[in-house]
Amino acid sequence: YGGDSDDPFLGSASIDVTPLLTGKKVTLDKWLPLSGGSSGSNGNGDCSSGSNTTSNVATVRCVCEYETSDPAPRPGDQVRFTRFCQAADLYPVPITLSYKVQEVSLGDGSDIVLEYTTPEGWICTFIAHRFMVLICGDNSNNEQRSTLDRSQNVSLQERLSESPLVRDLQSTVTRLPDEGLLFVSLDAIQGAGSLLDRWWNGGVDTALGDIQYATNWDGRFNPNNNTNNTAASILDTEEQGADDDDDDDDNTKEDAAAATAAATGDLDGIGALFGETTTSSGDATDFQMTPLDPSQWAYDSGKVIEQGAVILGGVEQEYGFGLRQQYFHKAAILVLDHDEKQFTKGIILNRPTDLTLEDDINEGVKWRVWFGGDVQGLDAANPDIVCLHSLKNDQVMRASIPVMKDIQWTTFENAKRLVKVGAASPSDFWVFCGYAGWGPDQLMGELDRKSWYMVATDSQTLLQELARQSAGADPREAGLDTWNLLMGMIGKQETSDDYSGGFDDLMLKEWALKHLLSEEAGGGGEMVRRSSSSGLPGQQEQPLPVTDSIDEFLESVAASGLGEEVTEGTIVRASSADRSPFLLDDQELHKSLILVISDDENLSVGVILNRPAAKGIDIQIKDKNTGQTRTEVIALRYGGQYAIRGSEPLIWLHRSNSLKSAGVGAELGDGKNGIYKCSSGDVSASIEQGIARPEDFLVVSGVSVWTKGEGGIARGMQDEVRKGKFEVISQSKTSEVWRMLLMQDVLSKVNLIQNLALAGKAWSRGGGDVNGRDKQKAENTPMGGLGDNFDEEDDTLVFKSDVKVADLSDKALRSWVATFLLGAPTLGES
Repeated sequence: YGGDSDDPFLGSASIDVTPLLTGKKVTLDKWLPLSGGSSGSNGNGDCSSGSNTTSNVATVRCVCEYETSDPAPRPGDQVRFTRFCQAADLYPVPITLSYKVQEVSLGDGSDIVLEYTTPEGWICTFIAHRFMVLICGDNSNNEQRSTLDRSQNVSLQERLSESPLVRDLQSTVTRLPDEGLLFVSLDAIQGAGSLLDRWWNGGVDTALGDIQYATNWDGRFNPNNNTNNTAASILDTEEQGADDDDDDDDNTKEDAAAATAAATGDLDGIGALFGETTTSSGDATDFQMTPLDPSQWAYDSGKVIEQGAVILGGVEQEYGFGLRQQYFHKAAILVLDHDEKQFTKGIILNRPTDLTLEDDINEGVKWRVWFGGDVQGLDAANPDIVCLHSLKNDQVMRASIPVMKDIQWTTFENAKRLVKVGAASPSDFWVFCGYAGWGPDQLMGELDRKSWYMVATDSQTLLQELARQSAGADPREAGLDTWNLLMGMIGKQETSDDYSGGFDDLMLKEWALKHLLSEEAGGGGEMVRRSSSSGLPGQQEQPLPVTDSIDEFLESVAASGLGEEVTEGTIVRASSADRSPFLLDDQELHKSLILVISDDENLSVGVILNRPAAKGIDIQIKDKNTGQTRTEVIALRYGGQYAIRGSEPLIWLHRSNSLKSAGVGAELGDGKNGIYKCSSGDVSASIEQGIARPEDFLVVSGVSVWTKGEGGIARGMQDEVRKGKFEVISQSKTSEVWRMLLMQDVLSKVNLIQNLALAGKAWSRGGGDVNGRDKQKAENTPMGGLGDNFDEEDDTLVFKSDVKVADLSDKALRSWVATFLLGAPTLGES
């Protein structure tokens, strides 16, 4: 420990996480010796003299799991190995820069098949874990590169004629009759000064890059290039805006300012067009819309990544952020630091909360917090807190790092000290907890996949948006207004309108309710404090019974009404609460049926029963009368994200009385549910002998796992039931549930809706008076759009919408199935 802490330093330990990073292990769970600390204490927290030693003084348990922030590879992607995995050390393959993904394994998609072509023309394949590789391109990127390569054949004269330099000169000439020589000349001089300053700070590489861009030397503005080029002339957008507003003098000035920014090559957004406009100090109603004056501008900067740039969340990519990392959807991220060969760091500007941080230096002072990103947030052991400000006094600036003109950042500790000495006040700062980070070339790859838009803008636009949020923006709005504003400023208003109010927007609002709104205001407030472990708002956590063994614990749970006993062979169904605990994460578990196949002191292992995959298992059956062989197909079901290794990777199940009488398979648990586990050989033999049909069996790939704490107390599936996330299905309902499951077929684009309906029916059959409750819900469903039935305080609806949270949960499940089991994400949108 450091600082003023009285706690003794016990020692340090290290653990090799390479097996996690390479996918060799799912979890690392080790007891590690501590060394290098002190072995004694004088009772006051100070180390006793003479007790320092380098021997092992204690042990610490370290449990690590890893999930890459990169999107999962898809067939057709180009990938390269990470620095933790050297292909030459692992495979007898030629070492190339990248390999093509041929196939992604069923289940959690961890294993991918990579291919390469030999000099002789043979296509060879090998298997790798997805953690071992990084996506470096896809088919669309290859097409862009090919188009760019073809453009090199265009003559120099043709390239110059299509360059931003020539277009901007043409635009300047056309401005002369309307604006006069003096006004245009002043703009040109101002722009030249800004460009020289940029080259002075950026060096020769920056200057050469700007010249290449301005002269179209690489042919990126080839008129024969039909590919959408994000580095197209910014002036085109501004001129189009001017054509639409010819009668508005103020808009003309805005266009002129933005055009000047483009003409000067001010790609980093730190140009000479900053005004001294101050933010209004009026009440919150003054900030319903950020007014634009001639000093405010923004433009799409293509793929220029640098400090001071803004990264806007994209909406045109195939896989959005609706199912995972919802906080990135329509985010506006300010780049604080960028090194393309090492790391890029940014903070999300448009996720205000109503949560506060305590001040341990200034008594009674509280600091309002913004969610800055998913790395080192407030729930981290070492949170990363950045304080943005626009103060200009020397004392503050000496303690700060500039980001762009008029915007600097400092640490939270510095901000508190500046307030202590009277150099600033808490309202001068915007406090961001956590950040977003990208590794080498990662952000560029995501730009290629249209996950983001790069934007250059002025500081006044950002400061006014932060001021508007400070004046009382509702955290449940999730900062969508800021994103819409910037999209309009860069000429993408139509795109913004087209993607407004959809599935991803609704999921973002639900994420904001859970993470940005405090418990006192009806939210989850999980950045500061954890909500009740039930995951259901308003439900108080019940104390665990104190027992000496897991058996006594389970008996106590049953006796206290905290949940029914869960053992091997038990079937549970996901919660029937209106607000599903699986809306934002693990959507595959929404309305799921889980069969527990193993439960010990460390783990509960189960399989999802009602998630057919887009693949069937072929069973070769030999007719005992004719001797001919026929093929029967049994729907393969997704059981969970963890794969089973070994000779029997699939789990075969049946509930047939005739098979039971013939002794086929082994009972699961106490046999009360009548479920048997068998092998693929048992299946083939019983069908050949005529004692069973293919539709008598369920086959599952993959398992789901719930871990337990020491001694198995308060963890595993039993604890999930106790929290209300799952409900135990009574034995009397097992037959009807199983009958509905057997009606499901191999998943396809044609039967997606039918399969989901059958999955829902099977789930419903395991509950109570489902039909009566569903009927009542239907009667209470709002009709129409935002209007007569709109109530922003109705927590059964998504904030400021007429969409039921229960319906959104169903939509999230459909989107998950369409995306991850069917590979057709667009089918989840309709």
